[in-house]
Amino acid sequence: TGPYWRQICWGHWVSTDMVNWINVKEAIVMDESTVIKDGAWSGCASYKEDGTPVLFITAGDDARLVNTYSNQNITIAVPKDLTDPYLTEWEVHDELVAEITYEMGNSNQFRDPNVYYEDGTYYMLVGSQTRGNKGTTQVFVTKDDSFENWEYKGHLFVPPVYEKYMGTCWELTNLVKLTNDKKTVSKYLFAFSPAGDNMDNDVFYYLGDFNKDTCRFIPEHEIPLRMDFGDNVF
Repeated sequence: TGPYWRQICWGHWVSTDMVNWINVKEAIVMDESTVIKDGAWSGCASYKEDGTPVLFITAGDDARLVNTYSNQNITIAVPKDLTDPYLTEWEVHDELVAEITYEMGNSNQFRDPNVYYEDGTYYMLVGSQTRGNKGTTQVFVTKDDSFENWEYKGHLFVPPVYEKYMGTCWELTNLVKLTNDKKTVSKYLFAFSPAGDNMDNDVFYYLGDFNKDTCRFIPEHEIPLRMDFGDNVF
């Protein structure tokens, strides 16, 4: 019926050359029998150590506004048949794998999981909002590639300077390690899209370092740099 609220799902296209694409069918749709009842919102893909792809999905369930804390939490899905070259059918996990609590930040602001892997550890970032109504990203870690057991590690970092244009919530947060061609210099890039009232969702980023022991990002500049100009384009 279209990409409207409570109808949002994950489409699924495949390609052998990244130019010509074949539409398979929706990969993830809302289903009352799963934890995704009111919308399958943004997320990412990663891999188990054996190469099995795993989808990380923002699971919408408005009933949780009454029964728990937030209508947005995180779950996963895996292919039903790895021998199928199109990975046509996907199976949604029967439980949430990460949930926001009052101590973490405001309810209904917990979405767009991004998984980064380095040195045997998976780091999952989730866009969120502090109790002070500022954008942030929550960090979870695991070494278990079932992806069912995550340890919460707090907020990735607190910006040295927080301007109004940085929004009241952050969406589609992303952490990745970058190197030069000779692999002699490396830095971490953290990107985010501001959200909230009067935000136009330009994409911003910081460069810096990432302490894997504390799970904290250390920016090398106070003000985020603009990666892309948008009007709700992300």
